Amino acid sequence: MRICLLLFIALLLPALTHAQKRKKDQGPSEQEVRQALVVEAQAAFTSGDLATAETKYTEALRMWDDRADRYQRALVRVARGDSAGWCADLATFRGNDELQKNLYRTHCRQMDSVAFAASGLPASRFPGMTNVARWTYLLEGHQVLKLYNSENVHRVTLAVSGTDTLFSFCDTLPSYPGGETEMYRFISANTKYPGVAMDNDRSGVVYVRFKVGPDGAIQQVEVFRGAYHALDEEAMRVVRSMPAWVPGRWQGKPITAFYSLPFRFTLK
Repeated sequence: MRICLLLFIALLLPALTHAQKRKKDQGPSEQEVRQALVVEAQAAFTSGDLATAETKYTEALRMWDDRADRYQRALVRVARGDSAGWCADLATFRGNDELQKNLYRTHCRQMDSVAFAASGLPASRFPGMTNVARWTYLLEGHQVLKLYNSENVHRVTLAVSGTDTLFSFCDTLPSYPGGETEMYRFISANTKYPGVAMDNDRSGVVYVRFKVGPDGAIQQVEVFRGAYHALDEEAMRVVRSMPAWVPGRWQGKPITAFYSLPFRFTLK
């Protein structure tokens, strides 16, 4: 099975802005519920109850994301010996999170280079390649390979996991019918700001990942970096409602591709 993996981030997605009359509070607010979960997680971690600490942090993060709480869950996971889970949390840090990023680079991946002949890849599939840069990721359990020709020009990037070959640099990448402008128009016309998110003043960017099959059908929609549970659900709903895409191609044949797309929710 050969799958083309595309991790493309569209940074110019228009903001979605809505306003709504506030509702009267009934019982504890979501903020209070979430804070109670974090307090319980902290207490459990201090007492050595690592399983409860991880469960409480996970419940809090499921409500909405917070970098400090995510880092604390990473510490709980490494204390439990869950190095893959620790790396999963560290992998989501971006921007100025230098400590977390450096921990990820140091403990969650390894990099080296080999001649193409030593890579184990078939020369018939990748003609003209001479050198391969390899990254091994603990979290994903696979290698990411960048292939270069004799002129040291990067020609293809792929990941090898079991029997799957996952490309991230292909001849032709999948696309929304009509291009990015039409995709943004579809998203703006079909996205509704969830009422519960407005009631709780929640906003943020939701990153959705999905597959585009050889027939253009959208498959396996998931949030890989959320903002708030209702926003996450709305972003996935909109992606699932999209029409078939134009599939990607590798060596002239349609392939399955992974695509990553951000949804920016803003309240004013």
